[in-house]
Amino acid sequence: MERIDIASPNAPAETLLRAVKALHDRGIQRIQIFPYMNSSGSAWRCCLQIDGQSAELAESNSALLWSTAAGWKLPGCCGESPVSPEELADNIWSVLTDDEKRRAQQPDPAYAFWYSALLDYRKYEELPSLFRDYGSYYSEGYMGFENSPHQSKFSPPRRFPLPPGNSLTWFIDKYKN
Repeated sequence: MERIDIASPNAPAETLLRAVKALHDRGIQRIQIFPYMNSSGSAWRCCLQIDGQSAELAESNSALLWSTAAGWKLPGCCGESPVSPEELADNIWSVLTDDEKRRAQQPDPAYAFWYSALLDYRKYEELPSLFRDYGSYYSEGYMGFENSPHQSKFSPPRRFPLPPGNSLTWFIDKYKN
């Protein structure tokens, strides 16, 4: 993977995406992403959830919610300074409850494989997205990408298969309207 250019506006998002991969590599495979654009299209949001977590629990843990509007105030971090993906993975792990840690450590090789393939497929600084204010990639059956300098606005969107299983169903049901 390319080095993260910390001066890039997407550097915090890139760090977050790679931190999730670092957690997967450590065997913490039930941490999953739910990425989307906010309603104005001005910020990319990424919720981290633990597969099997109830909607109420996931939404109550604001430490696992993040937006590009927050800059370097990443999940589990107190400051606004850049951190490495490995440091961020440590910080995310530190804010989980004991029950969340237990559930997050359950194997999910299908999701971990899918996530690794997603990171390999996307181009540097493209941000995966399930939906945005003027359309839903999810409802069309795929994951799309935002902020792509590699795509003309007239070309069809780059696509990637949806994650395996149904762990994101409650998020989709909540945000699809």
